[in-house]
Amino acid sequence: MFRKIAYGFCVLLLHAFWYTPSAQAVADSYHPRKFSNHAQFADFNAMWQDWDQKYRSDEGYFSFANVADLEAILIGHLQKARKEKDLPKVVRVLLPLSMVYHNQAKFDQGLPLFEWLFQHLALVPKHYHRDVYIKLEEEYRGKNLLEKAIVIRQKRIEKGYIKTFWEIYRDCGLYEDAIKDYRANQPFPAKLELRRVYYYDRLGNLYLLNGQIDAAIQQYTKGAEQIQLLIQWNKKSKQYLPRELNFWRGDFKGKLAICRIKKGIYTHAIQTLKEDLALTKDDIDHQIQSMIVLSQCFIHAKQYPVAKIYLDSANRYMRGKVIRPLKIELLATYAAYHKSVSQSDSAFYFLKAQYHYQDSLNETMNRNKSVLLLGQLEVSKRRAELLASKNDLLKLTKISEVQQVQVRSLILLVIIMLVSVLVSIIIIRQKYLLKVRAEQIVLQNSRNEILLKELHHRVKNNLQVIYSLLNLQKRRVRNKESNELIRSMQNRIQTFALVHSNLHNTQEFEFVNVKEYIETLVAHLILVFQHEEDIPVTIQVDIDTELQLSLEKITSFGLILNEIISNAFKYAFTHVKNGILTIRVQRQGDTICIVISDNGPGKEADLTDSGQLGMKLITLMCKQMDATHEMRAEGGIIHQITFNYI
Repeated sequence: MFRKIAYGFCVLLLHAFWYTPSAQAVADSYHPRKFSNHAQFADFNAMWQDWDQKYRSDEGYFSFANVADLEAILIGHLQKARKEKDLPKVVRVLLPLSMVYHNQAKFDQGLPLFEWLFQHLALVPKHYHRDVYIKLEEEYRGKNLLEKAIVIRQKRIEKGYIKTFWEIYRDCGLYEDAIKDYRANQPFPAKLELRRVYYYDRLGNLYLLNGQIDAAIQQYTKGAEQIQLLIQWNKKSKQYLPRELNFWRGDFKGKLAICRIKKGIYTHAIQTLKEDLALTKDDIDHQIQSMIVLSQCFIHAKQYPVAKIYLDSANRYMRGKVIRPLKIELLATYAAYHKSVSQSDSAFYFLKAQYHYQDSLNETMNRNKSVLLLGQLEVSKRRAELLASKNDLLKLTKISEVQQVQVRSLILLVIIMLVSVLVSIIIIRQKYLLKVRAEQIVLQNSRNEILLKELHHRVKNNLQVIYSLLNLQKRRVRNKESNELIRSMQNRIQTFALVHSNLHNTQEFEFVNVKEYIETLVAHLILVFQHEEDIPVTIQVDIDTELQLSLEKITSFGLILNEIISNAFKYAFTHVKNGILTIRVQRQGDTICIVISDNGPGKEADLTDSGQLGMKLITLMCKQMDATHEMRAEGGIIHQITFNYI
C-alpha cells in the first residue's frame, strides 16, 4: 500500500529525515507537462544535476501527470549509457528511472533495477543508499516476496535507518501486531509539523484495516485538526505549499467519510467525497479508493448510472497496479452494482472473482506469516551463534542461552500459529454460513464443503509438523524443566490436532463426538506418559455415545481434559501402584456435567496451587466456556465442570 504518489517518491523521507523548517516561502515547481520538452533535458549531465538537486528538496518535482514523460526521457538516456558501456552513467540513469517506475507502481519494471543498484551499491552515491534500501523493500513487499523484504528490513534496522517492523506485519495481515509495533517503536513528533500528520494517517489506516472503525475515526480526526493548525500557522511561516496542505485536508475528509459509510452513515457522504477528489487529484491511489467508495454511495442512493461511471474510472486507474485491498473492494462494489441493477450473471461473476482473489490473497498472507516467523527465528539463531563465538570461556553458557532462545522462539511460533489457526477456522466457518444463506450461489456450497474439509486436513497436518518439530527439539534439550515444558506444549497441540482429525474423518463440519474425542485423547496421553514414566493406569469412561459438542467448546474442553489428566499422571499416579482415572460426562437437560477423578493421595496443596500454568489454563478455558469448576480431595482429586450444552 504505497501512498503519497502525488507528491513524489520521497515526501515521507523528506519530512522524516531531511526536512529542516525555514521561514522562507517554499516555491511550488509543480507543472503537469514540465518534462514534455525533451530538448531541455536532452543533455544527460543537465538532467542529472536537476534531478540530484531537487530530489530531496522539492516535493512538487513529480506528479502522476508528469512522471510518464520523464520515464520516456530516462529510457532514452539508459539506452545510450548501455551502448557506451559507461557504468557510472548507467547508475545515475537507473536511480531516477527505478524511482519513476516505483512512483507508478510498475513493480515488474522497477524491481530488477533496484536489485541491480543494490548489487552495485558501491557505485551509488551515499546519500541515495537509504532510498535504495527503502524502495527495494517496498518493491519486494509489492510483489509479495516477503522473505527477501525481511532481509532488507533487517539490514535497514542494523544500519539504523529504521526501528519498526509494522509495514511487514501489515502486509502479512497481522494488523494487531502492526498497530502494537507502530505505537511502540514509531516516535510521536514533539512539535507541530507534517510528520505528526503522517503519524495519525498511518495509525488510522492500520486501525481501519483491522476493522476498528471508531479508533480509526479518532486518529483521522486528530490528523484533520493538525492540518487545520498547520494551515493557520503556514499563513505566516510559508513553510509548506498550500497545495500540499489542502491535499491532506481532502485526504482526511475522504477517510472520515469512508469510516462513517462503513458504519452505515451516508449523510453528506457524496458531497464530502467529491471535495476529497477535488483536493487530491495527483494521488491516484487515493483517488481510486475515493471513487470506489463514492460509487458505493451512489449505489446506496440508487443512482446507478453515476455509480457505474465512478466504478469504471477506478477500474481504469487500477490497470497495471498491485493494490490488493483496493482490488478486492473494487470487485465487491462491481458485484453490488450488478446485483442492484438485476444483472445476476454479472454479479455472480464479480462475486466469484472477489472470492477467488481473496482466497489467493489469504493463502499468500498465511505463507508470508510463516516466512516472517521463520525469518525472525533464523535471525535470532545467527545472533546467538555470533555471541557464542566471541568468548570461548563462556561457550557452555552461550550454548544454553541459544537453546533457551530457540525454545522460546518455538513456543512463540506455536502460540502465534495456534491463534492464526483459530482465527482462520472462525473466518472460514462464517464464510461457509454466509454462502449457505446466499441461495442464488448454489454452486459455491459444494466448493465450501470441500474447502472446509481440506482446511481441517491441512490444519491437522500443520499441527503434526509443529508437534514433530518440538519432538526434535526435545531430543536436543537435556534440561528436564525444558523437556517437560515442550512435552506439555506437544500434548496441548495434540488436543487441537485431534479435533481437526475428527472433523476431517466425518461428515460433520461443526460438531465433534465427545466420546470418540475423549477416548482418542486419553489414549494419546497414556501412550506419552507410560512411555516416559512407565505408570500403569486404568481408565474408566462413562460417556453418552451420542453426545456432541461444538468446535469452540470441544477445543476448550480438550485443553481442560489434557491439563487434568497430565496433572494426574505427574502428581497423582506417581504415589500409587495401580492408578485409576475415572471420566464421567452426563447431560442433564441443557447442562453438561463432567466429573474427572483419580485415586491418588489427593494432597491439600494440589487444590491451592493455582499459580501453575496448567491451573491457569483450566481457569481460563472454563471462563471462556462460561463453565463452573470445582475441585476437591476425596480419596484422590475430583474435578467437576458444569456448563450449558447450548
